[in-house]
Amino acid sequence: MPINDDMFEVELFSAGTWRIGARYDSAEAAKAEALRALEAGRNTLAVRVVSNTFDPATQVYKQVTILRRDRAAEDGKKAPSVNTPVDRKAMAERYEQRRSAVAKQRQAASRPAKRAKPRKPVSGVTKLCINTLCVALLIGILMTALNYIQTSLH
Repeated sequence: MPINDDMFEVELFSAGTWRIGARYDSAEAAKAEALRALEAGRNTLAVRVVSNTFDPATQVYKQVTILRRDRAAEDGKKAPSVNTPVDRKAMAERYEQRRSAVAKQRQAASRPAKRAKPRKPVSGVTKLCINTLCVALLIGILMTALNYIQTSLH
């Protein structure tokens, strides 16, 4: 979803990082969701609502925090604030890196498995021994069958 001037992000702070929880078209809906998430989430230490504005002259997105509530302040700690402009070119490079990494993973998954090494040819002596054992086994089976028939007739 592209970022535009009418987009408001609800960001949640937990486990030492900020993550985007939701995006809204109205500031009121985003603020209500942020407050609800702070009350409901056990692991959420802070919330903020950020409005993103693109400056075409500098080609940079500028984030402006319009709401911030902090559960960590009660413990004497404060969640970090990040309101620095985002470089559009750097964002595009990171996106391209992620996209190429996913493409490589998909390509690796679609490759056929490696073939087994070809077997060494069997020598003539080995073939002769195997054939001799098979013939001896067949002769033994036939002799046993004939002996059984002969004893059952008497």
